[in-house]
Amino acid sequence: MREMSILAATLTVMLLCGCGGQQYVTSSGWMKQSQRRSGSASAQHSRVVQSLKKQAGRRGGHTRSYFSRVETASVDTSAQPVQATSARPAPKRPTSKRPPSKRRKARRQTTRKAPPQVSAPKRKARAYRVAAKEEQRTQQVVYLGYLQLRVRQRIKTLDAVTKLVEEANGYIERVGQRTVVVRIPASDFDATMRRFEALGRVTARRIQALDVSAQFTDLDARLAVAGESQRRLLALLAQEQDVNERLRIVKEIKRLSEQIESIESTLGTLRNLVAYYTITLDIIGTAQHRRSADHRSPFPWVRSLVDHRIVHEAGKDTLSLSVAKGFVRFETADSWHARAADTAIVRAAVLPNEPDGSTTFWHAAVAHELSGRSDVAHEQGQSGGVIWTAWRNRDVEPRIWLIGLKVVRGQIALVEAFFPTVASWKRHRAAVIGTLSSLEVR
Repeated sequence: MREMSILAATLTVMLLCGCGGQQYVTSSGWMKQSQRRSGSASAQHSRVVQSLKKQAGRRGGHTRSYFSRVETASVDTSAQPVQATSARPAPKRPTSKRPPSKRRKARRQTTRKAPPQVSAPKRKARAYRVAAKEEQRTQQVVYLGYLQLRVRQRIKTLDAVTKLVEEANGYIERVGQRTVVVRIPASDFDATMRRFEALGRVTARRIQALDVSAQFTDLDARLAVAGESQRRLLALLAQEQDVNERLRIVKEIKRLSEQIESIESTLGTLRNLVAYYTITLDIIGTAQHRRSADHRSPFPWVRSLVDHRIVHEAGKDTLSLSVAKGFVRFETADSWHARAADTAIVRAAVLPNEPDGSTTFWHAAVAHELSGRSDVAHEQGQSGGVIWTAWRNRDVEPRIWLIGLKVVRGQIALVEAFFPTVASWKRHRAAVIGTLSSLEVR
């Protein structure tokens, strides 16, 4: 009886709403379909449904199950049933980010942090570092290193030196009885010096830096001027018809060619000395035999003479000496000296003539000292008042050490030239001896 009353109430609702013949799938679907209708019918339909649900809830579980079966029953079999959907939240539409407005941009700019202020001392320090790096790139410097090492086993030390030079991508210029001259790339000079110092006990150490930037600039300018002059003379020679004038032009062209060759040779020597620094190692064994005191000179400046190292530096501004071809003079150095690419050195100094002696006297004093060091006179001669002797030591690959003397105005003019090998001596002999006649003391 209860079921019949509920069915009658349902049919009554269908007739009132005018929805006969349509399909009611679920209560929620039916409510959605009824809400689309306008007017009082839709509102009335909603009230009737709510009242029916309340009555069914008070009447028990079996009535509610029947009511749900009635709601899901199909009235029109021709219509396709609508599937029930779960209540899932609708996906959010992607929203495009709006470009910031002018007001927002202005607000961001005002709230943005300002860059930190740099103090004046820091700015100066930064500018100094930048200037130093720029100067370092344009500055041309030659470094000369000297080490005197006291070692127990010279042979093992020489082997270690050879290995370190190979690791530094350098090369050995000369190996003597106790002296080793090596060439090291500029980038590895400091590290190699430290490694050499660890081979023994350092008894003497010296590093000399010579700035040759001005010489590079001067030589480049002279080379450009000489080249331009030579080109103009060659063009003039092609147009000149007079024989005497052509001879004069040819003579001038020859002079400019020799000048250009000399400048290019000097520039090549400078580039070599800047690219590869020179380190001289004086390796002394702990049990090395010392020369007899009978051969030691009574004159201090004679006893202090060393073949491969500059000892006497006085007189740079008072003497005048031409630079031999293939050598470069370091004008910024404390002493007068010039170097070649093969580490040959020419150096000069002025010493006091004490005690008062002639050129022959001092030449004999030097010969007595060097003969006591087991050196042998290789060649001797005289040039422009300078008496000179080339001394050769007894190494397997001997070096040549030229010493020239000249007494001028109560002073001793001393010229020394160190050649690491006999081949170097033959290469530079004529040029160096030719400059001895230009030695003067002002």
